[in-house]
Amino acid sequence: MDSCDRNAPAERHGQNGLTGALRELAPGTHMLNALHLIIDAHSLVSVADRAGRIIYANDRFCEVSKYARGELIGQTHRIVKSDYHPPSFFEEMWSVIKSGGTWTGDIQNKARDGSLYWAQSTISPIFDTRNRIVGYGSIRTDVTAQRRLMTKLQESEKKAYATLKSAIDVIDSSLLLVDASGHIITTNQAYSTMYPESAEEERPGNHFSRLVKKQRPELSDDGLAGFEQEVLSRDTTEQHVLADGRTVKIQRRIAPGGGFVSLHTDISDIIRQTELLEAQAATMDLLKAVAVDANESASADAAYAICLERICKYTGWEVGHVYLPSDDGTGRSSPAGAWYFADEARFGSFKETTERTLCDPGVGLPGRVFETGKPVWLRDVTSDANFPRAEVAEKSGIVGGAAFPVTIRDRIAAVLEFFSSQPIQTNPQLEEILSHVCTQMSRVAERDRSEKLLMTRVTAELRKRDRALVEQNARFDAALKNMTQGLCMFGADKRLIVSNDRYAQMYDLPPEVMKPGISLRQILYHRIANGIFSGANPEEYVKERMAWVESGEVSSKVQHLSDGRSIAITHQPMPGGGWLTTHEDITDRVESERALQESQELFSKAFQLSPVALSISRPGDGSFHAVNDAWTKMFGYSRAEAMANTVLQLGIWKYPEHRKRFLEKLRTTGSMREFEVKQKTKSGQELDVLTYGEYVEVGGEELLFMVIHDITERKRAEEALRESELRYKTLVETTNVVPWEFDPVSMRFTYVGPQAAELFGYPIESWYEEDFWQNMIHPGDREAAANVCMSATRECKDHDFEYRALTADGRVLWVRDVVSVVAENGKTKGLRGVLIDISDRIKANEALKSSERRFKDIVEISSDWIWECDENLRFTYLSQRFTQVTGMPMERVLGRTRHEFGKDAVADWDSHLADLEARRSFRAFSYAVKDESGDTRHWVISGRPVFDAEGTFTGYRGTGSDRTTEFRDEAELIRHRDHLQDLVDEATTELSERAEELRTALAKEKELNELQRQFVSMASHEFRTPLAIIDGAAQRLLRRAENLTPADTVKRVEKIRGAVGRMTQLMESTLDAARIEEGKINIEINECDLRYVVLEVAMHQIELSPGHNITCDLKELPDSIQGDKGALGQIFSNLLSNAVKYSPDTSDIHMRGWREGEFAAVEVGDQGLGIDEDDLPNMFQRFFRAKSSAGIAGTGIGLNLVKTLVELHDGKITVESSKGEGSLFKIFLPIDGPSTAGNSEHQAA
Repeated sequence: MDSCDRNAPAERHGQNGLTGALRELAPGTHMLNALHLIIDAHSLVSVADRAGRIIYANDRFCEVSKYARGELIGQTHRIVKSDYHPPSFFEEMWSVIKSGGTWTGDIQNKARDGSLYWAQSTISPIFDTRNRIVGYGSIRTDVTAQRRLMTKLQESEKKAYATLKSAIDVIDSSLLLVDASGHIITTNQAYSTMYPESAEEERPGNHFSRLVKKQRPELSDDGLAGFEQEVLSRDTTEQHVLADGRTVKIQRRIAPGGGFVSLHTDISDIIRQTELLEAQAATMDLLKAVAVDANESASADAAYAICLERICKYTGWEVGHVYLPSDDGTGRSSPAGAWYFADEARFGSFKETTERTLCDPGVGLPGRVFETGKPVWLRDVTSDANFPRAEVAEKSGIVGGAAFPVTIRDRIAAVLEFFSSQPIQTNPQLEEILSHVCTQMSRVAERDRSEKLLMTRVTAELRKRDRALVEQNARFDAALKNMTQGLCMFGADKRLIVSNDRYAQMYDLPPEVMKPGISLRQILYHRIANGIFSGANPEEYVKERMAWVESGEVSSKVQHLSDGRSIAITHQPMPGGGWLTTHEDITDRVESERALQESQELFSKAFQLSPVALSISRPGDGSFHAVNDAWTKMFGYSRAEAMANTVLQLGIWKYPEHRKRFLEKLRTTGSMREFEVKQKTKSGQELDVLTYGEYVEVGGEELLFMVIHDITERKRAEEALRESELRYKTLVETTNVVPWEFDPVSMRFTYVGPQAAELFGYPIESWYEEDFWQNMIHPGDREAAANVCMSATRECKDHDFEYRALTADGRVLWVRDVVSVVAENGKTKGLRGVLIDISDRIKANEALKSSERRFKDIVEISSDWIWECDENLRFTYLSQRFTQVTGMPMERVLGRTRHEFGKDAVADWDSHLADLEARRSFRAFSYAVKDESGDTRHWVISGRPVFDAEGTFTGYRGTGSDRTTEFRDEAELIRHRDHLQDLVDEATTELSERAEELRTALAKEKELNELQRQFVSMASHEFRTPLAIIDGAAQRLLRRAENLTPADTVKRVEKIRGAVGRMTQLMESTLDAARIEEGKINIEINECDLRYVVLEVAMHQIELSPGHNITCDLKELPDSIQGDKGALGQIFSNLLSNAVKYSPDTSDIHMRGWREGEFAAVEVGDQGLGIDEDDLPNMFQRFFRAKSSAGIAGTGIGLNLVKTLVELHDGKITVESSKGEGSLFKIFLPIDGPSTAGNSEHQAA
């Protein structure tokens, strides 16, 4: 500020050039001076003369540009030029300004220190009274921060766009994104592939109507406009056929912020599949309907008529007719009475001609079909010379024709012919469909033909049966006489109708008794008289027999007569009453069955008691008829389980295909012996079994009888034997052991194992040569080996010895020769044994000795000592290094356990002793001991358990070392590390706290900067509007002052006053924002009449808003409260003016006051625009404006100021609102004032 003030004389000098003009503009200048106070805090203001030289720059201009005012006055604005904009930019700008217009835009300027800043500028010419440009005024707003944010936002948008583009490119369907203005945002790769011809029109930024016009050239301008309006206003779904024939389904969905998302899916394949399915469904419906009609039709003619109709409706053909083969044997075909017409009147003459036309073979459609047996297609029958009805067809409008044969077993039973007013092309698919239809018709024709033949046959059969009936009666009489069974027939009155001689003979009844008409009871008494009846009591016998025949049911029984015979009687009731009975003497059969039953019982016992598993099953489904106890024991299933399941369900056959093979062989051979298979028990155990099978007949049913032997153990023994033999053979033939036999008399080998050739390199035949064994022995061992062998052989002692042998290639092998002497009567008969290659063992022994020597050398020079202890964990050995390192004599340790001489040492003895007791290896066990001088020494030992060949624990052996120096160094390092970690932790905590504070402060600063940017941008806009009004009204006053009437002058002055009033309100809001931003607002607490304050505010608002109905109900308010009258007036003025401002379509606003405990409460309610629910939490935030306030002037300061003033009074404010239903604000003020008396000061958060 000082730098600007000290250059005041220079500023006055620069203003002299415009002194006269400014006097003429005195009213306007006075107004600008008033505005100076308002905009100087935030805007950069400068004035230049006609030559562009700066004659005025406000403090803010100097502050931002970093030039002193004296440095600016007299200079042009090029002093802050940044070279960012091209010359054409300034040419266009000055073109607008010099033509009398106002130029608005963003300019990048350069400050005195070289830093760059962006200014949102409004530059206007200044006119004198004669409307001449005398200078230029400029109002700028520093928007550098906003531009930086916009740059970051654009970069974020580019990244988001790239991410979006990558994401949508992987979508299979074509995607088009359009913004609310109808401009293309982007498309994905699939869209470009679907519409390759629209590559230019689908570029981002183009209006989508260009794309639509390219893809749908048939749309008119009006149609295109309607289409654009529709897709931008609601969700749509449509199908569109592209120029290449593809069908695309287009789904458009309106986006939440406007615009839409359009998804294009190629559904050509789906449509083709749908059409194909529909065609197939229609075909299936046709075939189904024809099949039903064929079954339900009473005759072939009726079926033909229905079939013709269905085919014509399916194909669209207008005429259908049937030709049948003639019965005169000429081979011609004649028209039948079955027809179908789409329009019978139109084709009447064609019908008449057809019904008179007989077709010879090969002539016309029917004749060709009858001759070839194949369908015939005629595209145009009127031009076919072989179509006799061509002339009448042409007159009737018929063009195409087709005919199809109905065939019964290679014989044509009918021809279906069809005609259409359109050409009929050959259609193989349709031909196949109609072949199925004709097949159905052939069945109808065959059924009709069969019915006719059947009627003929039935008639002939009836005649034949009449002749046969007479013959049958004669045969019946003869049969009665010759029957082996007794037969008699009784009427409903229980009297005899007829009987044969056998019946009378069976019961010893004379012929004169068995006359028709005798009653059953009389016959029974005659039988009793002859002593032939069943049971002990004759009366009971008669009663039982009469009750049986009166039951009226078909029945049979066996009665045992008093003479010992068994008679089987069947009783068959007859329609209309009466019955027929047969009597058969089954005495011999009963005796045979009794003997058979006894035999079966004997077989059953033998079956069940057999130690071999037996089963009887049905070969078809494998269900069991019977199993014995041995079977249940073998397989583990109970008899009930077996009978309830099949052999396959139980899974007895491990491989079901083996059962199938078994049955096939059994069916071929009649019986099966020793069929070896694997079967499974209930527990899953596999058995090797031998099965025997044979078919048997039981009760007329063929069953499978099986005998099952469990050979599992035998198989295991055989397998073990084979494995033993194989192991022996493998052992003998594949190891380095050579079996041999030797004749001591001839001194020759009589047998040598085949591996000898591989081991020694000599051919097998060489081993059988004389003196081979002696020559094979190494010369250094030859004499000694021969002496050992010969001595033991003479004494008939088995022996073994080792020697070196020479191989064929000169190598030396160490072998062990194990010899068994074969003796008889104390004399050696022969030798046998094995030669074993022990070269590796000899080498290992040599290596072990070498290793022991190396180990001893290492022990002597090692810094560690070696120790050993016995099974009681007592030290038995210590290397010399122990005393050298520890200074402790070995006698102090040997014979004692480690715990005994080191138990006072600090160590984890429990874990160590647990390892020793468990015979586990241990590593780096550390413990501290006192040496001879009393100093603490740290020893570290490692060890592992030692076991003998039988696995018996024999002790431990291991190493030990003195790590005293390392332990001390490590302890020092740990101490330094812990100290350093404490320092790091302390510093990390402090840095974390500072970082969190910085993050919080930065977030708050960003939030405030954003809100302030919004406010400044809004305020600049709000200032420009009244400035333009003032400037325009002032210029008109100056230009037309001589011609204006007083009323016009008053009108324009009132307009200026209104604009000034608006700017005054904006200035007050700006000052309030400044006070809030500075963090201090002062109030003075005194006794005040709250009711009067509210009424005063309401009356003032009523004067300003005569179009609104403002009501007040304040009678329940207390008479006075402690508060700041001015601040309270500002609170309710802001709330009431907001209620008016945001109720443009409704007039009712109410204010109500009441006392609520220790508080005075006032509410202001309206029925206006209301507030979105998600905006409510932010309503009292500085510079915040709700979405519903769009288009309504405001700064976003009022409610924040109201909340601040209410809280200074220790009060609170609440808001209730719903979008479109108005808002209700409630103020609660403590009647006794805030808790701190006197003046209060608000600290902005």
